[in-house]
Amino acid sequence: NERKAELEEALAKSANLRKSLEAYKKIVWLEEKIANESYQLDERFVTAVMTKIRNSKKPLRRFIMKIKKPSTKLVTGVGSLAVVVLCLSIFYTFDFKGVLKNVKVPISKTKTKSKKQQNKLSLLNKKALANRSRTKLEKHSQAKDKFQAGMQQQIAPQIVYKATSSPSGRSNPKNQVGLNAEFELEYSAGKYDLTRGPFNPSDSPIEIVPNSENTVLPYPEANRLVPSFLSKERYYQVSENGPKLTMSQPVSTFSIDVDTGSYTNARRFLKAGTLPPPESVRIEEFINYFKYDYPVSDSNPFSVYFEAGPAKGLDGKYLLRIGISTKKLHKEEQRKPWNLVFLIDVSGSMRATNKLPLLKRSLKVLVNNMQAEDSVSIVTYAGSSTVVLEPTSGKEKEKIIKAIDSLYASGATYGQKGIETAYKVAKKSFKKDGINRVILATDGDFNVGLTSREELVKFIERKRKLGITLTTLGFGDGNINEAIMEQLADKGNGNYFYIDSFQEARKVFSDDLFSTIETVAKDVKVQIEFNPVNVIQYRLVGYENRSLSKADFANDRVDGGEIGAGHTVTVLYELVLSGTEAAKRAQQEYRYIKENKSARKIVPSFKDELAYLKIRYKKPNGSKSILMSFPLKKQHVIRSRDKLSTDFKFIEAVSAFAHKLRKSKFAPNLTYAEIAKLAKNNLGKDEYGYRREFIQLVKNAAAIEEDE
Repeated sequence: NERKAELEEALAKSANLRKSLEAYKKIVWLEEKIANESYQLDERFVTAVMTKIRNSKKPLRRFIMKIKKPSTKLVTGVGSLAVVVLCLSIFYTFDFKGVLKNVKVPISKTKTKSKKQQNKLSLLNKKALANRSRTKLEKHSQAKDKFQAGMQQQIAPQIVYKATSSPSGRSNPKNQVGLNAEFELEYSAGKYDLTRGPFNPSDSPIEIVPNSENTVLPYPEANRLVPSFLSKERYYQVSENGPKLTMSQPVSTFSIDVDTGSYTNARRFLKAGTLPPPESVRIEEFINYFKYDYPVSDSNPFSVYFEAGPAKGLDGKYLLRIGISTKKLHKEEQRKPWNLVFLIDVSGSMRATNKLPLLKRSLKVLVNNMQAEDSVSIVTYAGSSTVVLEPTSGKEKEKIIKAIDSLYASGATYGQKGIETAYKVAKKSFKKDGINRVILATDGDFNVGLTSREELVKFIERKRKLGITLTTLGFGDGNINEAIMEQLADKGNGNYFYIDSFQEARKVFSDDLFSTIETVAKDVKVQIEFNPVNVIQYRLVGYENRSLSKADFANDRVDGGEIGAGHTVTVLYELVLSGTEAAKRAQQEYRYIKENKSARKIVPSFKDELAYLKIRYKKPNGSKSILMSFPLKKQHVIRSRDKLSTDFKFIEAVSAFAHKLRKSKFAPNLTYAEIAKLAKNNLGKDEYGYRREFIQLVKNAAAIEEDE
């Protein structure tokens, strides 16, 4: 007590001593707290306490411990479920043949058996039926009056979306565009605040229905795919080109294009650890994703390159590579002014990092490459369409970027007048001698107000004829509708790209910017006639959805493909040359039918030609097509694989890989390891590392297939 009194006296006299004591108390308190936490987290301590509770003499403590056991929870859950089912069976009767789909009225409201029979018999009486109908109408009228009276007393609206789907749970092919949904308006006292900021999925009144056409998907993060049973991604189901006998079908006709969306879409799947859907693989887009070293002509809009040689893994067949290239447009050269209108999907599903955030970064790359005479506008669509940015000069980059930064995802995907608004804005700022283009960016179904795909395609074709083209950009996963996005870009004289990463955005809007925007030729068609003397059989690789009839080639009213400045297009044919072992297998000899080989006369003066290539195109503002022709001589055929170019062999590897992913019956007899080795040994010029990345994708596919 004396020491305590002395300490208290000293503390009263010295402020420094009091501070030191407070600091010491804090240190002691912290040490005790840390020691206490460590003790509480110690496993032995927890075990000891739990054992003590279990062995406690108090029955309440023992009961609490028992109900926390997993076995007890399971029994309790099963028992609860049984009670619920029992209660439902008491109040409701079920039609088990309909698998619980048809719930009848409660038993408490049904009549006796004799009364039920009377009701059934009365259904046969027309007067009774009329009386029932009249009674129902009166009830509906009363309910309608009550509903209208109640609506006047409500304050704030609440929108509830009631999704309906086809009985099969699949998409309706006749209505790929419109979201097959009914909209019901219910009013509540402001339970949901629809005017606030970024959309919160937990607050959404939209019901998630798996395996439904109108499924509202969660927001997947980048590089994580939506499960296949929730995915609404749609692709064209196209049959592959088969081999043709040259004697009976010597001519092959199609339109060329430079879309690359199929390759980047497949890359998304492979990086996420799964194989892409076979129907999503378009072989020509895999091949044309990469750049090849083709000569460029200064005098002609196109230059053509031929190379043919023995194919690997195709049983004696040859591959013919046709390379078509256009002149590059350098940044310092005078180019046409741009009038670009971005039509952007800002619905709630675009919140994922690989959707709207990636799109905003992509647009900034493009804006930084614009010039003062260019114009850019932004139109968004979700619950409605909005003009976020009126036509603005390319020199006002800060204003444009500020408008891009203001975009956020919220609401349901329903565009109403979205596309009409975008084209009206493009017409408002139309540049007579420039590039006028609408660029659609979305993560899924193109639902922007027009009711059917046919109506939408006709609308875009009309605008194309007025000089406004369309490019489509796909983002994210789980909802991509490539089947319509590629078709719209084709009908709109534009391109379809799938942006799976910022690297791809930089490639499209920076590295390949001028070839992406600047069109040098439109309605480009290709027709090649093979010489039956030298070519027994041929097969066009890819371009299935761009096939044309022989008569369409010279018909200027038939739309073709578009090609930009500096673009290269590669066309690949599998050939069976005469005099080879493969030719003996391809030529069929009949026992009972003798073919009249003299029915078609072969011109002997062209015996040194393998084929004859014709290209028809229009100038960007022209209406009449121009014809160019190129003969392919036998001397272009290289008999030794050692003398083939590195680009030829790399294309061979890409084609083989795409065939395997497509599960094609025409796939070369090569393993993934052999394809990767073939590509690695023939990398060639790989400035941006895209070819090295391709090898990694082949290895990914091999590993995925082994796991499956």
